[in-house]
Amino acid sequence: ISSSRQNKMQFNAAFQISFLYGIKSYHSQTTTREFYRGKSLLFGVLTATRTVEFTQAHWREISWKEKFGFASIGRKDGKEFPFRVPLSQQVISLLKEIRKESKGEFIFSVDGKTPIRRETPRKF
Repeated sequence: ISSSRQNKMQFNAAFQISFLYGIKSYHSQTTTREFYRGKSLLFGVLTATRTVEFTQAHWREISWKEKFGFASIGRKDGKEFPFRVPLSQQVISLLKEIRKESKGEFIFSVDGKTPIRRETPRKF
Protein backbone atom coordinates (compact mmCIF):
# COMPACT_ATOMS: atom_id res chain seq x y z
CA ILE A 1 0.00 0.00 0.00
CA SER A 2 1.32 3.42 -0.89
CA SER A 3 2.13 5.76 1.99
CA SER A 4 -0.49 8.25 0.76
CA ARG A 5 -3.20 5.61 0.75
CA GLN A 6 -2.07 4.27 4.12
CA ASN A 7 -2.27 7.77 5.64
CA LYS A 8 -5.83 8.17 4.32
CA MET A 9 -6.81 4.81 5.79
CA GLN A 10 -5.33 5.73 9.18
CA PHE A 11 -7.07 9.09 9.10
CA ASN A 12 -10.43 7.51 8.29
CA ALA A 13 -10.12 4.98 11.10
CA ALA A 14 -9.05 7.67 13.57
CA PHE A 15 -11.89 9.94 12.44
CA GLN A 16 -14.47 7.18 12.82
CA ILE A 17 -13.28 6.28 16.30
CA SER A 18 -13.17 9.91 17.46
CA PHE A 19 -16.61 10.54 15.94
CA LEU A 20 -18.13 7.60 17.81
CA TYR A 21 -16.52 8.56 21.11
CA GLY A 22 -17.62 12.15 20.52
CA ILE A 23 -21.23 11.02 20.23
CA LYS A 24 -20.91 8.90 23.36
CA SER A 25 -19.33 11.62 25.51
CA TYR A 26 -21.63 14.39 24.22
CA HIS A 27 -24.74 12.42 25.02
CA SER A 28 -23.68 11.27 28.45
CA GLN A 29 -24.79 14.61 29.95
CA THR A 30 -27.96 15.56 28.06
CA THR A 31 -31.75 15.36 28.24
CA THR A 32 -33.65 12.09 27.83
CA ARG A 33 -34.60 12.92 24.24
CA GLU A 34 -31.02 13.80 23.32
CA PHE A 35 -29.80 10.69 25.17
CA TYR A 36 -31.89 8.43 22.91
CA ARG A 37 -31.05 10.43 19.80
CA GLY A 38 -27.32 9.99 20.36
CA LYS A 39 -27.54 6.38 21.53
CA SER A 40 -29.72 5.40 18.59
CA LEU A 41 -27.32 7.02 16.12
CA LEU A 42 -24.38 5.24 17.72
CA PHE A 43 -26.31 1.96 17.68
CA GLY A 44 -27.08 2.37 13.98
CA VAL A 45 -23.46 3.08 13.13
CA LEU A 46 -22.14 0.14 15.15
CA THR A 47 -24.66 -2.35 13.74
CA ALA A 48 -24.93 -0.96 10.18
CA THR A 49 -28.71 -1.35 10.28
CA ARG A 50 -31.47 0.80 8.80
CA THR A 51 -33.17 3.25 11.14
CA VAL A 52 -36.54 1.57 10.62
CA GLU A 53 -34.98 -1.69 11.82
CA PHE A 54 -33.62 -0.46 15.13
CA THR A 55 -35.79 2.51 16.12
CA GLN A 56 -38.81 0.21 16.42
CA ALA A 57 -36.94 -2.61 18.21
CA HIS A 58 -38.20 -4.22 21.42
CA TRP A 59 -36.11 -5.51 24.28
CA ARG A 60 -37.55 -8.98 23.73
CA GLU A 61 -35.79 -9.02 20.33
CA ILE A 62 -32.36 -9.04 21.96
CA SER A 63 -30.79 -12.41 22.60
CA TRP A 64 -28.15 -11.68 25.24
CA LYS A 65 -26.98 -15.28 25.33
CA GLU A 66 -26.54 -15.68 21.56
CA LYS A 67 -25.46 -12.04 21.07
CA PHE A 68 -27.97 -11.41 18.29
CA GLY A 69 -30.76 -8.91 17.89
CA PHE A 70 -33.92 -8.31 15.89
CA ALA A 71 -34.76 -11.91 15.08
CA SER A 72 -38.50 -11.18 14.88
CA ILE A 73 -38.40 -8.17 12.56
CA GLY A 74 -39.69 -8.88 9.05
CA ARG A 75 -37.19 -8.76 6.24
CA LYS A 76 -37.31 -5.96 3.72
CA ASP A 77 -35.94 -8.21 0.97
CA GLY A 78 -38.71 -10.80 1.45
CA LYS A 79 -36.39 -13.70 2.34
CA GLU A 80 -37.91 -16.33 4.60
CA PHE A 81 -35.15 -16.61 7.20
CA PRO A 82 -35.21 -14.08 10.06
CA PHE A 83 -33.32 -10.83 10.08
CA ARG A 84 -30.52 -11.13 12.65
CA VAL A 85 -27.86 -8.64 13.64
CA PRO A 86 -24.76 -9.86 15.47
CA LEU A 87 -24.09 -7.76 18.57
CA SER A 88 -20.48 -6.77 19.18
CA GLN A 89 -19.17 -6.13 22.67
CA GLN A 90 -19.50 -2.37 22.03
CA VAL A 91 -23.17 -2.80 21.09
CA ILE A 92 -23.84 -4.99 24.13
CA SER A 93 -22.26 -2.36 26.38
CA LEU A 94 -24.35 0.34 24.71
CA LEU A 95 -27.53 -1.71 25.17
CA LYS A 96 -26.75 -2.23 28.85
CA GLU A 97 -26.27 1.52 29.24
CA ILE A 98 -29.59 2.19 27.50
CA ARG A 99 -31.34 -0.50 29.58
CA LYS A 100 -30.51 1.43 32.78
CA GLU A 101 -32.52 4.41 31.47
CA SER A 102 -35.22 2.46 29.64
CA LYS A 103 -38.76 2.42 31.01
CA GLY A 104 -40.69 0.33 28.49
CA GLU A 105 -40.67 -2.46 25.98
CA PHE A 106 -38.94 -0.44 23.24
CA ILE A 107 -35.16 -0.08 23.25
CA PHE A 108 -35.37 3.52 22.07
CA SER A 109 -38.34 5.25 23.71
CA VAL A 110 -38.48 8.61 25.46
CA ASP A 111 -41.80 7.99 27.23
CA GLY A 112 -41.57 4.21 27.65
CA LYS A 113 -44.73 3.68 25.58
CA THR A 114 -43.85 4.52 21.99
CA PRO A 115 -40.63 4.07 20.01
CA ILE A 116 -38.67 7.04 18.77
CA ARG A 117 -39.42 8.13 15.23
CA ARG A 118 -37.11 6.76 12.57
CA GLU A 119 -35.98 10.30 11.73
CA THR A 120 -34.69 10.86 15.27
CA PRO A 121 -31.14 9.45 14.82
CA ARG A 122 -30.73 11.51 11.66
CA LYS A 123 -31.32 14.78 13.54
CA PHE A 124 -28.04 14.54 15.43
